[in-house]
Amino acid sequence: MALSIMRIVGILGSMKNNNIATTQRSENGDPMGKPPKGYGVNRSSGVPASDCTCSQQCPGLHSCACMYVYDGGYCECICTELAESVEEYPRLSPETEISLCAKEIDLAVLGWFLGSRCTSEVFIPALAADEKVSVSLERVRLDTAIRKAGLVIMK
Repeated sequence: MALSIMRIVGILGSMKNNNIATTQRSENGDPMGKPPKGYGVNRSSGVPASDCTCSQQCPGLHSCACMYVYDGGYCECICTELAESVEEYPRLSPETEISLCAKEIDLAVLGWFLGSRCTSEVFIPALAADEKVSVSLERVRLDTAIRKAGLVIMK
């Protein structure tokens, strides 16, 4: 199910006995711009990092991930049932300092969310794509958040 949501290109290889897949990329190599079906993405400027959480930005919703980008001073969330959608995503280097809050979100959806913003390739372990992820990380590098969430990043 999540594999089709993410429009997975295919199995790219094997790493530690886990098959790895990645999100589809456009002709110029950028990640596809639309969120997975059933999800919306919003961006809020002026929200303090402490309020960039699923409970504050997506109250009452079952599945959510929010990322606060310290360099840009904005909060970006992907949630179910969210009507707004951001088409242009800023690309962030793996060294960018962020905070991440994720609540019961499919690893594949979180992979799309973080991978579509990262300048490096982000891969989703295919055997774990449907697993629900919950994580809370404060003031970490984007590449650290990607790894701690269970994703793979290639520099």
